[in-house]
Amino acid sequence: MYMKNRIYSQVKDTDHNKRRAGITLFEAFVSMILVSATIAIALPAFKAIGLQRKAVDERFQVTTALGNLAERISAENTWQTLSQEGLKKYQTALINQLGLKDPKVELELVENEEPAANRQVRIKVSWKNTYDDYVDPVMLTLWFYQMSPVHEKV
Repeated sequence: MYMKNRIYSQVKDTDHNKRRAGITLFEAFVSMILVSATIAIALPAFKAIGLQRKAVDERFQVTTALGNLAERISAENTWQTLSQEGLKKYQTALINQLGLKDPKVELELVENEEPAANRQVRIKVSWKNTYDDYVDPVMLTLWFYQMSPVHEKV
């Protein structure tokens, strides 16, 4: 008798497995809801990550362009040739090079006599982000010193 019950239970399990070969409509519906909720949560996060990456890329682009401009100004100018009018040509070239949304570029020449004669070229760049807000500016200052005459030994 014990054997008979055991065979019956095996047959019953086999019949049950044959009926459950696929998924029910309710299970498919629940799965779709879970996948949709996961996607709805993930999409804004991916968008925010993309905007942050774009902001970092823009700042890197501006920083690199300012470094290149600083080298160019240093190579093409001396203490005697440095003037505010001469800096204007660099301003338009930088605006065309950047390709940012509404860039504002300021190049300012500041002269100091104390304690040593020097000139500063202050470069400041700001632009609008995707929300039409101006970002914090990237600033760079170049220093030019007047060379003192070299005393020759007699």
